[in-house]
Amino acid sequence: MKLGFLILAHRYPAQLVRLIEALLLVDESKIYIHVDQKNTAEFQSIINQFKSNARVVFIEETYKVYWGSYNQILATLALIKAAVKSNSEHYFMLLSGQDFLIKKPSELVNFFKINQGSEYMVHFKLPDVQWQDGGLNRLGNYHLNFPKHPWLTNKINAAIGKLQTAIKFKRRSYFQQYGGSNWFNLSIDALTYIVNYVNQHPVYLKTFKYSLTADEIFIQSILMNSEFKSKIVPQDLRYTNWSTGPEYPKILRESDFEELIHAPSKFFARKFDATKDSIILDKLKAYIES
Repeated sequence: MKLGFLILAHRYPAQLVRLIEALLLVDESKIYIHVDQKNTAEFQSIINQFKSNARVVFIEETYKVYWGSYNQILATLALIKAAVKSNSEHYFMLLSGQDFLIKKPSELVNFFKINQGSEYMVHFKLPDVQWQDGGLNRLGNYHLNFPKHPWLTNKINAAIGKLQTAIKFKRRSYFQQYGGSNWFNLSIDALTYIVNYVNQHPVYLKTFKYSLTADEIFIQSILMNSEFKSKIVPQDLRYTNWSTGPEYPKILRESDFEELIHAPSKFFARKFDATKDSIILDKLKAYIES
Protein backbone atom coordinates (compact mmCIF):
# COMPACT_ATOMS: atom_id res chain seq x y z
CA MET A 1 0.00 0.00 0.00
CA LYS A 2 1.66 3.21 -1.21
CA LEU A 3 0.43 6.55 0.09
CA GLY A 4 0.73 9.97 -1.50
CA PHE A 5 0.47 13.34 0.23
CA LEU A 6 -0.72 16.50 -1.50
CA ILE A 7 0.34 19.65 0.35
CA LEU A 8 -0.89 23.22 -0.09
CA ALA A 9 1.95 25.33 1.35
CA HIS A 10 1.41 29.03 1.99
CA ARG A 11 3.80 30.10 4.77
CA TYR A 12 6.38 28.91 7.31
CA PRO A 13 8.95 27.08 5.12
CA ALA A 14 10.80 25.65 8.15
CA GLN A 15 7.56 24.13 9.40
CA LEU A 16 6.97 22.59 5.98
CA VAL A 17 10.35 20.84 6.32
CA ARG A 18 9.16 19.28 9.58
CA LEU A 19 6.03 17.99 7.84
CA ILE A 20 7.97 16.60 4.87
CA GLU A 21 10.42 14.79 7.15
CA ALA A 22 7.52 13.25 9.09
CA LEU A 23 5.73 12.08 5.95
CA LEU A 24 8.91 10.55 4.55
CA LEU A 25 8.79 8.15 7.50
CA VAL A 26 5.82 6.50 5.78
CA ASP A 27 7.34 3.67 3.71
CA GLU A 28 7.41 4.34 -0.06
CA SER A 29 5.34 7.48 0.32
CA LYS A 30 5.54 10.33 -2.18
CA ILE A 31 4.87 13.99 -1.48
CA TYR A 32 3.50 16.54 -3.96
CA ILE A 33 3.69 20.20 -2.93
CA HIS A 34 2.04 23.34 -4.29
CA VAL A 35 3.80 26.47 -3.04
CA ASP A 36 1.71 29.63 -3.07
CA GLN A 37 3.06 31.61 -6.00
CA LYS A 38 3.10 34.77 -3.87
CA ASN A 39 5.72 33.18 -1.62
CA THR A 40 7.90 31.18 -4.03
CA ALA A 41 11.05 33.11 -3.14
CA GLU A 42 10.48 32.43 0.56
CA PHE A 43 10.37 28.68 -0.14
CA GLN A 44 13.24 28.52 -2.66
CA SER A 45 15.82 27.20 -0.22
CA ILE A 46 13.42 24.39 0.76
CA ILE A 47 12.78 23.57 -2.89
CA ASN A 48 16.55 23.35 -3.43
CA GLN A 49 16.97 21.23 -0.31
CA PHE A 50 14.68 18.48 -1.62
CA LYS A 51 15.25 18.73 -5.38
CA SER A 52 17.38 15.56 -5.42
CA ASN A 53 14.81 13.55 -3.46
CA ALA A 54 12.60 11.66 -5.92
CA ARG A 55 9.92 11.23 -3.26
CA VAL A 56 9.37 14.99 -2.90
CA VAL A 57 7.88 16.87 -5.86
CA PHE A 58 7.31 20.61 -5.94
CA ILE A 59 4.81 20.91 -8.78
CA GLU A 60 5.44 23.46 -11.53
CA GLU A 61 1.82 24.57 -12.01
CA THR A 62 1.30 27.09 -9.22
CA TYR A 63 -1.14 29.88 -8.37
CA LYS A 64 -1.41 32.90 -6.12
CA VAL A 65 -3.73 31.59 -3.44
CA TYR A 66 -6.04 33.77 -1.39
CA TRP A 67 -8.49 32.58 1.23
CA GLY A 68 -11.75 31.35 -0.28
CA SER A 69 -10.70 32.19 -3.83
CA TYR A 70 -11.04 30.31 -7.11
CA ASN A 71 -7.26 29.88 -7.15
CA GLN A 72 -7.56 27.65 -4.07
CA ILE A 73 -9.51 25.24 -6.28
CA LEU A 74 -7.00 25.52 -9.13
CA ALA A 75 -4.08 24.82 -6.76
CA THR A 76 -5.81 21.73 -5.39
CA LEU A 77 -6.66 20.54 -8.88
CA ALA A 78 -3.03 21.03 -9.96
CA LEU A 79 -1.92 18.71 -7.13
CA ILE A 80 -4.52 16.13 -8.11
CA LYS A 81 -3.38 16.22 -11.74
CA ALA A 82 0.24 15.72 -10.67
CA ALA A 83 -0.74 12.71 -8.57
CA VAL A 84 -2.79 11.16 -11.37
CA LYS A 85 -0.01 11.72 -13.89
CA SER A 86 2.45 9.92 -11.61
CA ASN A 87 -0.04 7.10 -10.95
CA SER A 88 2.32 5.48 -8.47
CA GLU A 89 0.35 5.59 -5.20
CA HIS A 90 -2.92 4.01 -4.05
CA TYR A 91 -4.32 6.66 -1.67
CA PHE A 92 -3.77 10.40 -1.38
CA MET A 93 -4.29 12.80 1.50
CA LEU A 94 -4.73 16.55 0.95
CA LEU A 95 -2.91 18.52 3.66
CA SER A 96 -1.95 22.08 4.41
CA GLY A 97 1.59 23.05 5.30
CA GLN A 98 0.37 23.60 8.88
CA ASP A 99 -0.87 20.02 9.36
CA PHE A 100 1.09 17.23 11.01
CA LEU A 101 1.00 13.45 11.35
CA ILE A 102 -0.23 12.38 14.81
CA LYS A 103 -0.16 8.57 14.51
CA LYS A 104 2.68 6.22 13.71
CA PRO A 105 3.28 5.62 9.99
CA SER A 106 2.50 1.89 10.28
CA GLU A 107 -0.96 2.71 11.71
CA LEU A 108 -1.72 5.01 8.80
CA VAL A 109 -0.66 2.46 6.18
CA ASN A 110 -2.51 -0.38 7.90
CA PHE A 111 -5.70 1.69 8.06
CA PHE A 112 -5.81 2.08 4.29
CA LYS A 113 -4.83 -1.54 3.72
CA ILE A 114 -7.75 -2.69 5.85
CA ASN A 115 -10.17 -0.19 4.34
CA GLN A 116 -9.05 -0.40 0.72
CA GLY A 117 -11.98 0.43 -1.54
CA SER A 118 -13.39 3.12 0.74
CA GLU A 119 -13.01 6.87 0.25
CA TYR A 120 -12.79 9.29 3.20
CA MET A 121 -14.26 12.76 2.78
CA VAL A 122 -16.70 14.82 4.83
CA HIS A 123 -19.83 15.49 2.80
CA PHE A 124 -23.38 16.74 3.20
CA LYS A 125 -26.08 17.67 0.76
CA LEU A 126 -26.70 21.38 0.23
CA PRO A 127 -28.50 23.34 1.45
CA ASP A 128 -27.41 22.48 4.99
CA VAL A 129 -28.10 24.44 8.16
CA GLN A 130 -24.47 24.44 9.30
CA TRP A 131 -23.54 26.84 6.49
CA GLN A 132 -24.86 30.37 6.02
CA ASP A 133 -27.70 30.43 3.48
CA GLY A 134 -27.37 26.65 3.49
CA GLY A 135 -24.14 27.07 1.51
CA LEU A 136 -25.98 27.87 -1.71
CA ASN A 137 -24.69 31.46 -1.76
CA ARG A 138 -21.12 30.21 -2.28
CA LEU A 139 -21.90 29.33 -5.89
CA GLY A 140 -25.33 30.92 -6.24
CA ASN A 141 -24.03 34.49 -5.91
CA TYR A 142 -21.28 36.17 -7.87
CA HIS A 143 -18.24 36.97 -5.74
CA LEU A 144 -15.37 39.17 -6.89
CA ASN A 145 -11.83 39.10 -5.55
CA PHE A 146 -9.36 41.97 -5.30
CA PRO A 147 -6.42 40.11 -3.68
CA LYS A 148 -4.35 43.15 -2.76
CA HIS A 149 -7.34 44.86 -1.16
CA PRO A 150 -9.29 42.37 0.99
CA TRP A 151 -11.23 45.18 2.68
CA LEU A 152 -12.40 46.37 -0.74
CA THR A 153 -13.31 42.80 -1.70
CA ASN A 154 -15.47 42.48 1.42
CA LYS A 155 -17.24 45.80 0.87
CA ILE A 156 -17.95 45.19 -2.80
CA ASN A 157 -19.11 41.62 -2.24
CA ALA A 158 -21.37 42.75 0.59
CA ALA A 159 -22.98 45.30 -1.73
CA ILE A 160 -23.25 42.80 -4.60
CA GLY A 161 -24.70 40.25 -2.21
CA LYS A 162 -27.41 42.65 -1.00
CA LEU A 163 -28.27 43.54 -4.59
CA GLN A 164 -28.49 39.89 -5.64
CA THR A 165 -30.70 39.13 -2.63
CA ALA A 166 -32.93 42.12 -3.33
CA ILE A 167 -33.59 41.10 -6.92
CA LYS A 168 -33.71 37.41 -5.93
CA PHE A 169 -30.90 36.55 -8.30
CA LYS A 170 -29.29 33.12 -8.18
CA ARG A 171 -26.82 31.64 -10.61
CA ARG A 172 -28.16 28.48 -12.22
CA SER A 173 -26.72 25.21 -10.95
CA TYR A 174 -27.10 22.16 -13.16
CA PHE A 175 -25.88 19.70 -10.51
CA GLN A 176 -26.80 18.74 -6.96
CA GLN A 177 -24.33 20.52 -4.70
CA TYR A 178 -22.56 18.83 -1.79
CA GLY A 179 -20.28 20.47 0.75
CA GLY A 180 -17.75 19.44 3.37
CA SER A 181 -14.15 19.77 4.50
CA ASN A 182 -11.74 20.16 1.61
CA TRP A 183 -9.16 17.93 3.36
CA PHE A 184 -9.79 14.59 1.67
CA ASN A 185 -8.35 11.05 1.68
CA LEU A 186 -9.06 9.52 -1.72
CA SER A 187 -7.91 6.66 -3.90
CA ILE A 188 -6.09 7.04 -7.20
CA ASP A 189 -9.30 5.85 -8.89
CA ALA A 190 -11.29 8.70 -7.34
CA LEU A 191 -8.66 11.30 -8.26
CA THR A 192 -8.52 9.96 -11.82
CA TYR A 193 -12.29 10.28 -12.05
CA ILE A 194 -12.08 13.91 -10.87
CA VAL A 195 -9.49 14.81 -13.51
CA ASN A 196 -11.43 13.08 -16.27
CA TYR A 197 -14.67 14.74 -15.20
CA VAL A 198 -13.15 18.22 -15.24
CA ASN A 199 -11.56 17.57 -18.65
CA GLN A 200 -14.83 16.30 -20.10
CA HIS A 201 -17.01 19.00 -18.50
CA PRO A 202 -15.08 22.31 -18.75
CA VAL A 203 -18.23 24.24 -17.84
CA TYR A 204 -18.08 22.66 -14.37
CA LEU A 205 -14.76 24.31 -13.53
CA LYS A 206 -15.95 27.57 -15.09
CA THR A 207 -18.95 27.55 -12.72
CA PHE A 208 -16.60 28.04 -9.77
CA LYS A 209 -14.73 31.04 -11.16
CA TYR A 210 -16.68 33.73 -9.29
CA SER A 211 -17.35 31.72 -6.15
CA LEU A 212 -16.48 32.04 -2.47
CA THR A 213 -14.94 29.22 -0.36
CA ALA A 214 -16.24 26.78 -2.95
CA ASP A 215 -13.18 24.55 -2.60
CA GLU A 216 -15.41 22.92 0.04
CA ILE A 217 -17.94 22.08 -2.70
CA PHE A 218 -15.81 21.33 -5.76
CA ILE A 219 -14.63 17.76 -4.98
CA GLN A 220 -17.72 16.72 -3.02
CA SER A 221 -20.09 17.63 -5.83
CA ILE A 222 -18.14 15.63 -8.41
CA LEU A 223 -17.82 12.44 -6.38
CA MET A 224 -21.23 12.51 -4.66
CA ASN A 225 -22.90 12.70 -8.08
CA SER A 226 -20.93 9.69 -9.28
CA GLU A 227 -20.64 5.95 -8.74
CA PHE A 228 -18.17 6.71 -5.91
CA LYS A 229 -21.03 7.98 -3.73
CA SER A 230 -21.64 4.59 -2.11
CA LYS A 231 -17.94 4.20 -1.26
CA ILE A 232 -17.49 7.52 0.55
CA VAL A 233 -17.22 7.51 4.34
CA PRO A 234 -18.10 10.98 5.76
CA GLN A 235 -14.88 11.40 7.75
CA ASP A 236 -11.73 13.39 7.03
CA LEU A 237 -9.56 11.47 9.53
CA ARG A 238 -8.25 14.73 10.99
CA TYR A 239 -8.26 16.29 14.44
CA THR A 240 -9.35 19.92 14.38
CA ASN A 241 -10.52 21.90 17.41
CA TRP A 242 -13.20 24.43 16.48
CA SER A 243 -14.68 24.73 19.97
CA THR A 244 -12.22 25.91 22.63
CA GLY A 245 -10.22 28.67 20.94
CA PRO A 246 -8.66 31.15 21.38
CA GLU A 247 -8.17 30.76 17.62
CA TYR A 248 -10.71 29.07 15.34
CA PRO A 249 -9.59 26.50 14.57
CA LYS A 250 -7.38 26.35 17.65
CA ILE A 251 -3.63 26.42 17.11
CA LEU A 252 -2.52 23.19 18.76
CA ARG A 253 0.06 23.29 21.52
CA GLU A 254 2.11 21.01 23.76
CA SER A 255 -0.83 20.67 26.14
CA ASP A 256 -2.80 18.97 23.36
CA PHE A 257 -0.25 16.18 22.84
CA GLU A 258 -1.96 13.35 24.72
CA GLU A 259 -5.34 14.12 23.22
CA LEU A 260 -3.87 14.12 19.72
CA ILE A 261 -2.06 10.80 19.85
CA HIS A 262 -5.07 9.06 21.43
CA ALA A 263 -7.74 10.59 19.19
CA PRO A 264 -9.59 7.65 17.58
CA SER A 265 -9.62 7.43 13.77
CA LYS A 266 -7.55 10.62 13.46
CA PHE A 267 -4.23 10.45 11.65
CA PHE A 268 -3.48 14.12 11.07
CA ALA A 269 -4.19 17.30 13.01
CA ARG A 270 -4.43 20.96 12.13
CA LYS A 271 -3.37 23.46 12.66
CA PHE A 272 0.08 24.06 14.09
CA ASP A 273 2.18 27.21 14.29
CA ALA A 274 5.81 26.69 15.29
CA THR A 275 6.20 30.41 16.00
CA LYS A 276 3.67 29.98 18.82
CA ASP A 277 4.57 26.45 19.99
CA SER A 278 7.22 24.29 18.36
CA ILE A 279 7.51 21.81 21.23
CA ILE A 280 4.30 20.05 20.18
CA LEU A 281 5.87 19.30 16.78
CA ASP A 282 9.04 18.00 18.43
CA LYS A 283 7.03 15.69 20.66
CA LEU A 284 4.88 14.40 17.80
CA LYS A 285 7.94 13.73 15.64
CA ALA A 286 9.58 11.78 18.49
CA TYR A 287 6.36 9.83 19.04
CA ILE A 288 5.86 8.76 15.42
CA GLU A 289 9.53 7.77 15.16
CA SER A 290 9.42 5.63 18.31
